[in-house]
Order: sequence, then structure tokens, then C-alpha cells
Amino acid sequence: MPLDEDLKVHVSKDSTLDDLSTLLVTSTNLDTPGRWRIKIAESAAQAELAISVQGDRVVFDMLLKEHSHHIPYSMRYSAEAIYALIYAAAHYFSHLRWTSRSNLHKMVTVEFLKVKEIDEYDDDLMRILEPDGENMISSGNVNVYVDDGAMYGMKITNNSRIPLHCSVFFFDGDFSIGMSLFQKILGGPVLTPSKSPVSYYQPGDYGQKMDPSMKPKQSLRIGYGSGRATPRIYLLQEGQSSDIGFVKVFLSTEAVDLSHIPQPCPFDGPDKGMAMKTDRHIPCEWSALTFSVKQWRGRSI
Repeated sequence: MPLDEDLKVHVSKDSTLDDLSTLLVTSTNLDTPGRWRIKIAESAAQAELAISVQGDRVVFDMLLKEHSHHIPYSMRYSAEAIYALIYAAAHYFSHLRWTSRSNLHKMVTVEFLKVKEIDEYDDDLMRILEPDGENMISSGNVNVYVDDGAMYGMKITNNSRIPLHCSVFFFDGDFSIGMSLFQKILGGPVLTPSKSPVSYYQPGDYGQKMDPSMKPKQSLRIGYGSGRATPRIYLLQEGQSSDIGFVKVFLSTEAVDLSHIPQPCPFDGPDKGMAMKTDRHIPCEWSALTFSVKQWRGRSI
């Protein structure tokens, strides 16, 4: 059942933010196609995004049950720039909340794994990666310690008797979707910034005939093995002690175009544009499951 709003925002009572509050009140009274439904919350306890002022900077807090955190980015005050960021946050929360009545997610097993290089090479002369330990998902959450410097992958097993299509996205704590701050270059130790919003796994270009990601009783490996997708490394910003993101796995019985979901970090600059709302009907049976990835400074025991 759809919610009455896409995002609930609390703006602190600070004279610096008066123009923003006026802009939000005006926009929430407009019923225009393509606009996200923004609700102004009276208190931070009722909001998903809180906006306040610290010194000469505007700061932001993501407020989710059991998963609230302070966003490690700030900006100088600009009502238009902050409004664009609110739109990006609405896009983020709307897709993070996506659920369905299908039970496809109950037909798969999802594993989040630490992976390591071994002293063997594939046909492209790249070192082979294999799992290093057990499934790290516990009660819908993964804990990652960034000082381990480890690489991570996933294994999704189709336990059903029907073929399934699969896409995997990472909802980062900076409102980007599908984008990892750094990615590992296979076959070498170099870390390079990843600036484009790339999903963890997407099967191919929509519009082409695509084979299912997983045949019945088969597994999809992401970040190691034959899956060839890049393993993930998690890092924290300087001075940041923790962060949180969410991995969302979309499953469907047919190929589905999800290219509208990824978005870049809205703090990268105002030239990124404003995320517009799109109502997309999925003409097949589909489902989604989500788990959080909490990132901590330090090493695992």
C-alpha cells in the first residue's frame, strides 16, 4: 500500500533556513506530476531527514528506526541546492522502501561474504577470488570493520523451480544509490574512485534478450567466481567513526528495467540535476529484500 508521502523532512527553527521552509511549504501544496511528495514534520522524531545549522554550514541527519546516523557531508546554505538534495533523498527513501506482496524473496538464500585472492589464476591471468568465512548476515544486518581492508562479495541461491532475474543495489549513507566510494581493480592493489552510479549487479542492458540471472537450484556469485562483478571495499571519511548503507536485492520472473534507480551522491554538486519521480509498473511477479551494512572503524576480532 503506497504511503501518503515519499519523504518526511524536519527543518530546524533557525532563521538561516527560513527561505527553505517557505520553499518546502509551497512545493508541498503543489500536486504536479514528477514531483516527490514531501511532508514537513513538526519534530525530528517524526522525520526521516532532519536539516539543521552548525556554524555557517547546513548539516543533515538520516533518521530511520534502529539505523539513524549523521551524514558526513555539509553545505553552505542555498535553498535551491538543499531542495535538490531533498528530492534526491525522496528518491532514495522511496526506492529503499519498495516492497511487494510476492514471496519470491522467500525462494532465495542471500549470503554476504568476505572474499580473498588465492594463488590461482583464471583464463585472463587474474587471481581467483574465493569466499573467506561464513555468511555475515545476521538478523538482517552485516557489520564491516573498515580497517580490515577486506573485499566482499555476495552469493544468491535460487531454491525455487523457476528461473529468476536479479539486480542488486547499494543504498549508501550519502543518498547515492548503486555507487561505491571505492572499488577494487581485479588483479592489482590499486584503489580508484568510482564516480558513476553503478549497481552492485545488473544483468545487462534492458531491451536486449536477457537470460535469467539464476536458473532453478543455481547460484549467482557477485564479486567473485564466474560472476565477474567487482568485489566491494568499504571505507570511512576522515573523522567518521561509523556509517550505514543498505543492500537491496530485486527479484523478478521476467527482465525488468531498473535503470532509473541508481543516482550519484547529491553532495557532489548542484550540476547533478534534480531527481524526478517516475511511476513505473512492473508487469510481472517481483519481490525485494533488504539488509543493512554497518561500517565501523577498527578491526574485527
